[in-house]
Order: sequence, then C-alpha cells, then structure tokens
Amino acid sequence: MLSVVLAFLVNAPAAQTSAGQLTVAVPGLSLVDVTPAKGDMFADYFAAELSKSGPFKVITRSQMSQMIGYENQKQLLGCSETSTSCMAELAGAFGTELILIGSLGKAGTRWTVVLKLMDPSTGKEVAQASDRVADEDAMFDWLAQHAKSMGVVALKAKRPELVTAAPLETSQSAQPANARKYVWVPLVAAGVFAGASTYLFVDSQLSKEQFDRNPNDVTDAAVYAAQTKQTLAWVFVGGAVAGLGTAAVMYFVGAPEGAPQVSVVPLRDGAALSLTGEF
Repeated sequence: MLSVVLAFLVNAPAAQTSAGQLTVAVPGLSLVDVTPAKGDMFADYFAAELSKSGPFKVITRSQMSQMIGYENQKQLLGCSETSTSCMAELAGAFGTELILIGSLGKAGTRWTVVLKLMDPSTGKEVAQASDRVADEDAMFDWLAQHAKSMGVVALKAKRPELVTAAPLETSQSAQPANARKYVWVPLVAAGVFAGASTYLFVDSQLSKEQFDRNPNDVTDAAVYAAQTKQTLAWVFVGGAVAGLGTAAVMYFVGAPEGAPQVSVVPLRDGAALSLTGEF
C-alpha cells in the first residue's frame, strides 16, 4: 500500500516553486461544531484574501482534490471528511513552501479561530493568529485582516526579496488630504478677527468723538488707549484678510480631483484668471 501511495504522489502534478511568488497550501481547517461546507467557505475566503494581499500562489483543498481526485486522496491517505492531517501531508507533495493549518469552532454564539502558517520542511511555525469573534460577518472581517498581516510575516520569513513586490494599501492618513472640508476653520478665524476689528474701530471712533466734545478732559493715557485700539483693529483686519485668503487657497488648491481650480494665465498685456472644474 505504501508503494502505491508513493507512486501516485510522484505522478501527481507538483506545484513548482515560483521565483516571483510564495506558494501556500490551504488544505482546510479542523472543525468543531461547524459544518464542513462552512469550514471550507471560510478557508477558501482566507486563501482568496491571502492571494490578493501580495505575491502568493495559494492551493486550496478543492484545487488539490481536482488535481488528484478527492476519493483517491481519501483512500490513499486515509482522510476523513473533517481531518486535515493527511491533507497537510499531501500539500507537502505539491511542493508548497508553507501550509496553513488551524481550527475553527463555534461555542454558543461566538466563534473561535486559530490559524498557523507552517514551514513543512522544518515543521516550524512562521506566522499565527487566533481570536474569538462575535459572528460570521466579524469572522470574514477577521480573516481578511489577518490574511494580510500573516502574509507580510510569511514573506519576510521565507521570501524577503518579495516584500517590496507586495501591493501596499494606502492608509487613509497617507492619502492626499481634502483640505476643502476644513475650509470652515480659516473662515471662522476670519469672522472672529473681523468682529474684533469692528468692535475696536467703533470703540476707538467713539473715544475720538468724546475727545472732540471734551478736549479739556483728554489725557495722555486716554489718547494712548484709543491709538492702541485702532492699531489692534488694523492687525485684526489683517488677520481676517489672511483667513479669507487661506480659505480660498484651501477651497481651490486643496480640493479633490475634479473640483474647481484657479489658475493665472500670463498675457502680453497682463494676466487672465481661469476657473475650471466641476460645479
């Protein structure tokens, strides 16, 4: 029987190690109170997310079954419907560099998942993740997240030359900021400066009128206070203008693609102001 097994595996199509990809076998998970169909669904989903996350070639349980025949692999290797140990051995025969093993169970309303990427040549664990999640929707999210994180760890451990080839997702903070949505900040500041300057101008003007009516009661301190208020009023006017200018720049220059854009076109006798975009 052993010779039959070896002969069959030798004749089975092997997955050649790719220079540009890390090969991973996903033969399935050990299941506890979970149907085989649902277990295969989650395992296949993890395999798909792993393939999308970087330079991985993933061989799933169904693909392995198609290559050699599912009934043959059960007879030759003694696989049961829920056992994955013999499937892991079969994955090694396909020349994969890593094998995903683990368990998926349901206790009450919560799910428990344990995943490990193992190196079949050494038997050592390369990456692992485990958790308890609330429901099936949370399980899909968890699998997608950890397919990426475990994939990065696996690449660094087994094929570090492929790390730079892995697609990098741009985080929200790394994307160009849409400054237009913050245009209200300089507008509010401009409004505050405008209100303060108006108050100071009015107050200094009232002081001047009072000086004109009662010139004998004018003191140096009062004159100095009025002049200070007027100076501050002009400073606040400058702040209001700066705020409006900043808001204009943020609106037109910091807008997303397709938003209105302002440009100045030099002409022989001056310049022209151009406004383009979607309104």
